[in-house]
Amino acid sequence: MSALFPSLESITFRKSVAQKLYLLRRTRPKIPFYELPAHRVPTRWYLYRRLLANTPSPEIRWRVTTLFRKFQHLTSPDVTRTKLARGHQLLEIFSKERSGDPYWGKVLQRYSRMIATKQQKARMDRNAEEYLEWMQQLKRRPILTGGYLRPSTSNKPLPRMKPQPVHVSMMIRKRRKKRAARFTRLAVHLEWLRYLRYEHTFEKILQKKVGSHNFTPEFDGGDWAEPIRDQLAAMKESTNREDSWARMKYSIEMMERIKEARREKIRNLTRLKERERRGEVTPRVLAAKRRGLPAHRLALLGKKGQEMHRLVLDPSQGGYAGLVKKQAGITLTHDTSELEDSASEEAKALAKIIRLENKRRPEHVSQPDSSAKADLQSAAHRQE
Repeated sequence: MSALFPSLESITFRKSVAQKLYLLRRTRPKIPFYELPAHRVPTRWYLYRRLLANTPSPEIRWRVTTLFRKFQHLTSPDVTRTKLARGHQLLEIFSKERSGDPYWGKVLQRYSRMIATKQQKARMDRNAEEYLEWMQQLKRRPILTGGYLRPSTSNKPLPRMKPQPVHVSMMIRKRRKKRAARFTRLAVHLEWLRYLRYEHTFEKILQKKVGSHNFTPEFDGGDWAEPIRDQLAAMKESTNREDSWARMKYSIEMMERIKEARREKIRNLTRLKERERRGEVTPRVLAAKRRGLPAHRLALLGKKGQEMHRLVLDPSQGGYAGLVKKQAGITLTHDTSELEDSASEEAKALAKIIRLENKRRPEHVSQPDSSAKADLQSAAHRQE
């Protein structure tokens, strides 16, 4: 039977071979390589610090720190190994320059000038991004509309803002949800109190039937209902506080700010109309021009009528547009006809030549019919 089992020498030899092969096995760490001290310590305490200590100029020092911040989140071992090899090459070049090598000194000077240009470009890009971000914030900034956000159980008296700040909306939403949940809990607690009363009544009836010496009531005292009453008192206090918010009045200072916002709104609209009269095309002007007649009514106007309809919708009040509007019955807020009539003789002669030239051209223009004139009058009333 001993021939079927290996000898003691064979077992010892196999064990020694297994130990030697075990040391040659590839071991995979249970944590990523960038968390191992074998990677972090040489990279941070040797490579990075020596690069910063041997940089020949502040521009190159800025470039080194920028590259390390850019690649500090790499998780690929191959890519990380390539970047670290590049860093060691830079360290070797810096060492040669510090030792007095003229070639690498000139190369690094040229490299510093290139980085200075890159810094200037990066600074301009950063300023542009900050400016654009600031402009976007200005577009989204809340402004007072002159309206009122009436007091309720979810908010105190507030001015109406557009757009309404997110934290104000979330505050109102959160308070409404809490109020709804409180009333749900209130119904549950009231039901529990009703159950306690039922139990207390049942125990009193049972005690009368069996006698007090044979039965000890459990719900006779107020210990069971005391925690529930405490919760009900807290709920009532919260509800009273919310009801007091709904009864609050606007302060004099807030009312003045809201009225000033209304006046500022009118001033802004006045300035906008003044810019439109000077010829600025605003979204309001484009919307007014798109607000025309239906196609089947517009076709009845004819070419001349369509041109008159377009001028009626135009925000300008001077020149030919102002003349057409006066003919359509629109009251002009800034009538410039007297100023135009007081033009010089040369300008009047030139205008006369232009009118004669326009009449000489053989161009047939259809005249609007009665329904078209009615449409022009309705457009005039809408313009007013």
